[in-house]
Amino acid sequence: MTPQAEMLEETWGGVSGKSAGLTPANFSWRRLLHFAGPSLLMSAAFVDPGNLEGDLQVGIQTRYSLLWLMLSSTILAFIIQMLAAKLGVVTGKHLAEVCRSEYPSVPRYFLWLMMEMAIIGSDIQEVVGSSIAIYLLSCGCVPLWGGAILTAMTSFLLLYLDAMGPRVLEGLFGLLISTMAIAFVVLYAYADINGVEVLKGLVVPSLPSGSMNVAVGLVGSIIMPHNIYLHSAVVLNRDIDRTSVPAIREAMFYFSVEVCLTLVVTVLINTCVISVFASASFPADIGLANAGEYLGHHFGEEMVFVWALGLIGSGQSSVMAGGYAGQYVMDGFLNLKVSKWLRLGVSRSLAIVPTLCVALMYHNSWDLDTLNEWLNVLQAVQIPFALIPVLVLTSKKRIMGQFANTQSTNVIVWAIGLTVLSINFASVFQLIKEGYSQGSCGVSAASTFIIVLYIVFMFYMIVEPCLPKKQEGPSWEEPLLPTISTPVTYETDSPPWEDYLTSDELQNGE
Repeated sequence: MTPQAEMLEETWGGVSGKSAGLTPANFSWRRLLHFAGPSLLMSAAFVDPGNLEGDLQVGIQTRYSLLWLMLSSTILAFIIQMLAAKLGVVTGKHLAEVCRSEYPSVPRYFLWLMMEMAIIGSDIQEVVGSSIAIYLLSCGCVPLWGGAILTAMTSFLLLYLDAMGPRVLEGLFGLLISTMAIAFVVLYAYADINGVEVLKGLVVPSLPSGSMNVAVGLVGSIIMPHNIYLHSAVVLNRDIDRTSVPAIREAMFYFSVEVCLTLVVTVLINTCVISVFASASFPADIGLANAGEYLGHHFGEEMVFVWALGLIGSGQSSVMAGGYAGQYVMDGFLNLKVSKWLRLGVSRSLAIVPTLCVALMYHNSWDLDTLNEWLNVLQAVQIPFALIPVLVLTSKKRIMGQFANTQSTNVIVWAIGLTVLSINFASVFQLIKEGYSQGSCGVSAASTFIIVLYIVFMFYMIVEPCLPKKQEGPSWEEPLLPTISTPVTYETDSPPWEDYLTSDELQNGE
């Protein structure tokens, strides 16, 4: 087996068609539907307003040249998200809870602060995006600050939806993402898109000069740090027998299938947005706020409302996903024993209050678009604080048992991680270079000092979980049962989860 194939097998629990006995005859659609849903919450981050801002800037500034980077980033994000899902499925704890167990107090609080910053930055983009959509749909009657208040209020609907069960919330996310997909496919159909250029952009890597910040923003808008924490938590909504290796393998297989299918839709949405803005001549200062106006000018006034519908679907889904991520991050790192109302109120206030300030400050200014671009860069800078923990923790047999990443898997996923980190560093070093060239030596010196601390802390996040612990098993209160870390053999050649399927399902291939 090649290292790539082994990595794909081990990443989501050692399940491949060969090792699990899966064939078209015994693949169960009913089981897939049972596990389907968590990816809908996770996928909101791939098509949020910050992502759409990055898409339109890519289309305007580089035409179709960075479509390959969008596709590649989505593939890398798929692998990273599946590592996060595997951590949750195997341990029964989400990433923030495991970090609380593995890192001392001060680094743990620092990680929490970094994730709160990432969530605040993401929320600003999401609420502003929804506010712009409401402004367009109301023909300018509702100002940005009014739209921000309306959008913020939807966060508190989470408790009611949560009380009705995860399926209701997942269904709402499915509806919002479907609205986006339909709206942006309609935009694509109305635009004069060069299909050959789109295909070339998807398969031929290129990086036009002067596009580094746009490229980093694109990566940061797709691989979002708080989304890694979110995905490790939402998979816990499914009942899984964590004492059974076959049950874990079955869950990870079906989770990987549903994530793959959902991300195909997000790639379609992002490709449509980039291609639409690459297909015509738009001014350099275009952004979310005035994109509808220019789309209406080029493709007809009805396209303003089509754009607004897609934008509001993007904003509302990502605001609610951010609300969930904020709860999991705060509860996991701080272990707060408070009511859901209080926890949601605190976590949402930390993110929404700065957002409302931004909306009041900028009003209808197109400077919001410049802010969005820099917030995408902020997301990219925060990636290590989620990426490094998930890579390190999923490689530890002390935590993951037999589901720990293999050596070849670690080589590949760390190569992915270093690639993402290198892109971030390239952008930051470019900013420092510009600061020195403009004579801002004091600012650049301070930035250099911060970057040194940034790098030192990244090395610390790698080393700390590798240090000897006082106990052999996982450091949380409910250690994994020995069956998870003990090699398992089967007396028959049948698929390891046949016990979970009825004989009729196996016969009919459901």
